[in-house]
Amino acid sequence: MLIYYFLLNMIFFLSILFLMNTHPMLLGLITILVSFFMTMSIGLMMSSFWISYILFLIYLGAIMVLFIYMISLSPNEIFTKLNLSIIMMMFMMSIIIYLISSNLFSLNLSYAITMKFTKLFSMSMFLITLMMMIFLLFSLFAIMKITKFYQGPMRPSFS
Repeated sequence: MLIYYFLLNMIFFLSILFLMNTHPMLLGLITILVSFFMTMSIGLMMSSFWISYILFLIYLGAIMVLFIYMISLSPNEIFTKLNLSIIMMMFMMSIIIYLISSNLFSLNLSYAITMKFTKLFSMSMFLITLMMMIFLLFSLFAIMKITKFYQGPMRPSFS
């Protein structure tokens, strides 16, 4: 249970760190770390880790596509120095929240732990799942229409 609080606090800390940065490489690294911590917390809540493993691979594939897109569109940017005092303050705040939440906010995770993957695809959730699948299909069609091969690359040519 304490590891679950630790993972949630790391997600909180990295999310705030994400808002403070502007460099695409650092944003990609933070996104990978947040997705790793999220999949670890999902794996702890479920009875098996294979769901979180598949979810992490999907996140990683999407981040790789975003990384390639950002590399092709953005110029080479230099890393700016991060304000170390703000980062240390945010890290200390997340540690304090971790220590307080482990004592005060004793959430009953027994229901979340006993929740199985089959409950996600029950008849009551069928409509939401179907709408998500249709949304993903339309997103795929939109991306295919935007990035037609015969129209050339997405980035402008400066030659």
